[in-house]
Amino acid sequence: MPDEVPWYDDEVIDERSSRVQIWSYLNSADQAEFHSRRPGGPDLFVFLDEAFARYVEWRAGQEGLTLPGWDADHDGPGWPGDEDGLPTEAEHVEIDEDARLPAAYTGFRPVDVGDEQDDDLLAFDDDSDVDEQWVEPYAPDDSDDVEMFWSLEPVGGSAWATLPPEDEAPYLDTWRTEFLQILTPEGGRRHPDVWPQVLTSWADRSRARNLERVAAGGLTAAERAAAERKMIAVHTERALERWDEDLWQRESGEWLAADLTQRHEVGAAERERRWALYHPRSPRDVAEELRHLVRHAPLGRPVVMAVNRARQEYDQLVLEPVGIALREHGIGALTVIPRHRALEGWPGTDRMEDSALTIGWTLAGAVLDSLAHGRR
Repeated sequence: MPDEVPWYDDEVIDERSSRVQIWSYLNSADQAEFHSRRPGGPDLFVFLDEAFARYVEWRAGQEGLTLPGWDADHDGPGWPGDEDGLPTEAEHVEIDEDARLPAAYTGFRPVDVGDEQDDDLLAFDDDSDVDEQWVEPYAPDDSDDVEMFWSLEPVGGSAWATLPPEDEAPYLDTWRTEFLQILTPEGGRRHPDVWPQVLTSWADRSRARNLERVAAGGLTAAERAAAERKMIAVHTERALERWDEDLWQRESGEWLAADLTQRHEVGAAERERRWALYHPRSPRDVAEELRHLVRHAPLGRPVVMAVNRARQEYDQLVLEPVGIALREHGIGALTVIPRHRALEGWPGTDRMEDSALTIGWTLAGAVLDSLAHGRR
C-alpha cells in the first residue's frame, strides 16, 4: 500500500513578523485560487478567445507565417511554456504542470495507445499532408468535429498563449472576421441569445485584450485586481482571528499594491523562523487507518503489510508500537519501504544495487516475522 496515512501530528512554529505572516497567507490564498479564476464576460466569449488563439497558430502554419515572438518549439515569449505572470514560490501549493495545457486545447490530437491497439493506427503515410487534415476551428461537414468543438468548456488561467502584437500582425483583424464567419452558422443555432453580441463585440474585446498583452484565458490587470480584492474580503473574517483589524487592512492593502516580485521578496529573510515539529500519533489510530486501507486483505493466514514509498524516515520507536497494534487487526508484520528508485531497474539487470538488496532483505525479514508470529 502507498504511504498515505499520517504517522505524526504537525505543530507549526511561526516566529515570523506579523507583516510577513500576512503576506505569506495572502500569497498562498492567491495561488490556491489562481487557476480557478476566469476572465470577465460570458463563458462563450472566453471560450472564443481561447479557440481563436489555437486558430491563429493553425492559420499561420497554413500561410507559412512566423508569428512574432513565437518559434516552432513554442518557447517564444507569450506562448505555451512562457510562465510570465504566474505566481512563484507560494507556500504549500503545488502547481500541476499538465493542467496548464489541457490536451484538448493545444492544437494537437493525441492518440491513446493501448496494449491491443492496431499498429496500423500508429503508422504515418509519408505522402500525406498533415496540415490538410488538420482543420481549424473545425470542418463544418464533419459532425463529430463540430460536436467536439462546441462541447469544450473554457479553460481560463494560464492555459493559453498571448496573441502576436497587433501592430506586428495586421492580419489578426481579418482572421477574427473569418473565424467568426466559419462559426456563425453553428454558433447562431446553438447560442441564439448570445451570438448577436458575439458578432458585434467579441472581435473588439479580443483586440482590446491583446493590446493589453493578456493571454486568451488570462485576466486583465483590472480583472486580476478585482479578483484579489474579492479574495481578501472572503478571507478577512478568518484573518481577524489571527491579526488585528488595522494591521490586516494596512498589510492587505500594501500587498494589493505590490507586484509579484515584491510580494514574494517580503519574508525571504525570515523563512528560517518558521518550522514544524512532528509528534507521533497514537499507534492504535495509525494502525486502524492502515488496516482500513487494506480491509480486503485475506485474514486467517500470515499477512505482511508493506508501506511503500515512505514519505520520510520513521523511527523504530514509532514503527514498533504500530506493528504491535496491527496484530490485533490480523496483520502479522509491518515494514516500510523507502522512497527509492533502486527497485525499478532491478528486474532488467544482472545485478542488484546495494539499496535494492537492502529493501529486499527488509521485506524478507518482515515475511519471516509474519510466519513466526503465525506459528505462535
